[in-house]
Amino acid sequence: MKKTKVKTSMGKFKRFARRAKSFGRKASRRAGVGNSAALFQLDAVAYGALRQPVSDAINKMIPIPVIGDLGDEVVMGLACYLVAKNTSGMLSNVAKKGLVVENARLGQQLSGMFLSGNTASSGGGFIGTTGY
Repeated sequence: MKKTKVKTSMGKFKRFARRAKSFGRKASRRAGVGNSAALFQLDAVAYGALRQPVSDAINKMIPIPVIGDLGDEVVMGLACYLVAKNTSGMLSNVAKKGLVVENARLGQQLSGMFLSGNTASSGGGFIGTTGY
């Protein structure tokens, strides 16, 4: 007959504590408690603060009338891509957030031009908008 090891009460307590801790972490992840820091992203705030001055400086150096309304988004997106590719740390994170913002703005401009028939600068650009 094979001998089995008797589990001590201390081992039982440790197993219970480990399981309870794991359950608590899973429950907090499901509830979104662990991701509450993701609601405020400092790098996205930094890009929002820096976007307009950088855009103005780029427009002073390189006038872009050829591309039209999309020129600002394209140039800022390209600048964000180059900064994200060639830097690291917080500056790279700021540039990555900027790239997401510029892609969103470019998509909004394109949907305004193609889906609603309006020009990109003439209104909301959403399907079915009237009065602009």
